[in-house]
Amino acid sequence: MTKRLSLLLLSFLLVDHFAFASNSESDSATDGKATAPEVLFKDHGIVVPIAECRGVYVYESSNSAYAVATSLDRSPRGWILFADLNSKKVEQINCPDNVRNSPPYESVMGSNGKFYTSQGGMFLEFDLETKTWTFQKRASGASAILSMAEGPDGTIWMGNVYQSGLHSFNPVTREFKDYGRMDDRETYLQSMGFDREGWVYVGVGTARENLVAFNPATGERIQLADESKRKTGNAKILTDPKTGDVFAIVHGERFGLLGGKATPVDRTPGEKRFPGYRSRPELSDGRLVSFSFASRLITLKAPDGSTQTIEFDYKTSGAPTSNWGITAGPDGRIYINSTHPSYMAYYDPAKDELNYFRDPWAQQCLGVQGNYVFGGRYTGGLLKVFDTTKPWNRNPGEGEKPNPFVAIPSSRPNINRPIVAFPHPDGEHILITGMPGYGRTGGGMSIYNLKTGKTELYTHEDLITNYTITTLDILPDGRLVGGTTVSGTHGGHAIEKTAVIFTYDWDSRKVIWKTAPIENAGNIAMMKALSDGRLLCSAPGGKFFVYDLNKEEIIYTSDMSAFGGATQIFILEGTRALLTARNSVFEFDTDTFHATKIADSPTGIGRSAVMDGRLYFLSGPRLFSCNIPKGIKN
Repeated sequence: MTKRLSLLLLSFLLVDHFAFASNSESDSATDGKATAPEVLFKDHGIVVPIAECRGVYVYESSNSAYAVATSLDRSPRGWILFADLNSKKVEQINCPDNVRNSPPYESVMGSNGKFYTSQGGMFLEFDLETKTWTFQKRASGASAILSMAEGPDGTIWMGNVYQSGLHSFNPVTREFKDYGRMDDRETYLQSMGFDREGWVYVGVGTARENLVAFNPATGERIQLADESKRKTGNAKILTDPKTGDVFAIVHGERFGLLGGKATPVDRTPGEKRFPGYRSRPELSDGRLVSFSFASRLITLKAPDGSTQTIEFDYKTSGAPTSNWGITAGPDGRIYINSTHPSYMAYYDPAKDELNYFRDPWAQQCLGVQGNYVFGGRYTGGLLKVFDTTKPWNRNPGEGEKPNPFVAIPSSRPNINRPIVAFPHPDGEHILITGMPGYGRTGGGMSIYNLKTGKTELYTHEDLITNYTITTLDILPDGRLVGGTTVSGTHGGHAIEKTAVIFTYDWDSRKVIWKTAPIENAGNIAMMKALSDGRLLCSAPGGKFFVYDLNKEEIIYTSDMSAFGGATQIFILEGTRALLTARNSVFEFDTDTFHATKIADSPTGIGRSAVMDGRLYFLSGPRLFSCNIPKGIKN
């Protein structure tokens, strides 16, 4: 365990005493001066100092053998690792300084000895011999370049997300072309292939898979998928490595592709798969090259199973942290989840120690029930449980239970990306909710009984059709209360326009009431239930509002956009609460709705947890905290 150095940040801030703009009958604002408390912000450091390897690509010539690994982390600039396999020298090479760090997806090692990759929607060319970046161009309309392939003539082709756009780069003429959308509604262009007559074929998804033929010479675009058979998923393009013939699998059927047409076939060629995201790490002698960013080792594995290793090092600003991945544990620790790569981490205030468990087994969202920390994993919506009274042990002896253990092995397709980890107050049940599988709209709920091991899986149709639950709380009478989003996931399309809040009867497992509080507000991101039935909520555009379940109406609203919008609220004692916004921290009176800003944060405030008089929050890859003043003196 390594103890991190911490940076102590002192915030000398005048307290801004005000009440949010209100539509209630009485306004509790006061104009009195307040005495500024001393708020100390502490940077505890990088939560998980590991980057994610996004792919490995190799190139060989008569006198050289190179391997390139792409990466994902929260460094200001993206980077690659360049390995000369003959000299065993490994270098970390930053992307151009005017290119923002953004995840690369598929890359290509060109037959011309150049490496082609991306940073989000920015296409990049890298010269292996000079080790310099030699071309860059933003693909029009691309949030990210999702797929990439080399055509028969050496042209590099790209498909984007979220406009299913097609692009090309000619390494000889240096011409970059944007061809526009290949589907007018679907957003993921995930695979492509090329026939001998000059046609390009693309597989599109994810809400309704599509197979499209495109002629670059004429600009003709032809849909080859049967419109009546399109379903959730992605059409897949396959190329026979021996003949170069192109095939596709779409709506469960197989086709040969030629001249802009699809002909049914019985078989398609097999696809050789390698570890990693669309990696192509095989050398001509059959050795496979892999990079472990965690152990900082390159491994070359021969067909006979023998291995060689090369050590390397790199600098990183750390892995991203999960939007919902922090909680105050029952053992006095703060538990945290990173993503890409996914690790469980913890901060021990008693030891001032920030560390992570060495095997990647983390949750997207976190909750606490008794001695257990639990949460749902992306992808697949696995529900996992960690007993904090026992050591972390993923590989126990025979007859022993791993810790953490898998309570629910999969929630697909109801939940793929968990958002909420909620402990039922009965002390027995834990549950997760979240976004559904790729291309779908409407998320489910998975419930697990810690005593009996019973599992319950519910679809969005069982709950609120076409909605995903984004936040949950409990009412004094035992009903659950929550908020929702209308958004689909990873290519799914919103069907409704306005998010709802709802109540849920635990005994019958049914939603018994719902309402859409703010027209055209598509998401309720935060909700805290008070004992009298008032709900403190946030909606898009920085809107903070209070909904009264007894009156069935909004009784208070305010605009918090100047502070980045409300993110969480914690009840401290009585009517005193702590309200966090993206940029600031407030003391909030739940009776009068009076808010007092106690500090502006030196960094953005993400998901938070409160323990022993301190607010702990995530900001990018780092953990911060600040003391909570005991009260504002007027």
